[in-house]
Amino acid sequence: RPNSPHRAQAHSVFSAFVESARGPEPAYRRAAAELLGLVGTELECQAALADFLRDPDPEVARAAIVSAGRTKRRDLIPRLIELAGDRKLKTEAREALAAFGLEILPGLQQSLLDHRLPLPVRRNLTRVFSTVGGQLAADYLAGCLQQPDLLLEYQILRALSRIRLKNPETRFDLTRINSLILNELRGQYRFVSIREGVGRDGTAGVRFLGRALEERLDRKLGNIFRLIALLYPPKEILDAYYGVTSGRRDLRANAVEFLDSVLQSPLRQMLLPIIEDRSPDWVLEYARMQLGIERRSHREALRDLLLESDPWLQSCAVYAAADQGLEGLGPLLESLVNAGDELLQETALAARRRLNPSPASPPGASWKT
Repeated sequence: RPNSPHRAQAHSVFSAFVESARGPEPAYRRAAAELLGLVGTELECQAALADFLRDPDPEVARAAIVSAGRTKRRDLIPRLIELAGDRKLKTEAREALAAFGLEILPGLQQSLLDHRLPLPVRRNLTRVFSTVGGQLAADYLAGCLQQPDLLLEYQILRALSRIRLKNPETRFDLTRINSLILNELRGQYRFVSIREGVGRDGTAGVRFLGRALEERLDRKLGNIFRLIALLYPPKEILDAYYGVTSGRRDLRANAVEFLDSVLQSPLRQMLLPIIEDRSPDWVLEYARMQLGIERRSHREALRDLLLESDPWLQSCAVYAAADQGLEGLGPLLESLVNAGDELLQETALAARRRLNPSPASPPGASWKT
């Protein structure tokens, strides 16, 4: 009770318990962390909650996360954001962040756009927006679209889909989203050209790269449909996507017929050739005639991929080039030796050794060209 004469004494006893609980016994620390979520934030002993959020025992840290969400202490938000990337604690961290409500959205958007934060953290923050929900959450999250990391972009679009499915009245900027969809579709045609240039047969490296490109095309198609679902009835559009990707010709035909009837131009004209049961040659001819996208030779396709911003596709292209002994791509491969991505750097170094195996070559030796 606020006016109880025993209030000060109770605070003193509770603070003494929290201080004693900092010892080696996890059960005591967990109990203290739980109780800190049930008392006022003005107590000095609340400082212990920040320590419990860094506790090595996951159960203690989990209890502290729940209490942080209850107390809504803004000084704990940075640590909660860090914990959103923790495999064991990410669910509780997301829920605690969502408990702050609308007030957390501006800072959360800044974190999502902060390239210094690890990708696992940023990917998991998207779920906080969809948990908060509503038009304001959709607006802030839509401001984070167009991420170079495909999985992050996918998580953003999934969260936007959840918001709209829960609140169908949510609206998005028609001009901006339409522009994003058309840009994504143009990129899809470009990658169809690259995939056909790489081919499906050849060395192990070429086959591996071909599978990576197929996965990239599949994932991008999913992102395109989720963008479309921001402007058109979301459930029907997502159902059509599952029909297109089901592997069943009847479901694909039904989905194409539905999309042909509801989508407006030029979106309809650009999407349908990709999802209809057309041969790659037909799609490439459409891309050439309508979009000015030329066919790629094998070497041109590899060169394009080496210049991509996706480290995974770059790594696969490096492996394919080295596997075929394509020394003419040496200067491009050399530029990737100092890449920021660890896997890409290791792959480029391995390719250098394969294409320029001279034991007398110094560590900084250039590629043969």
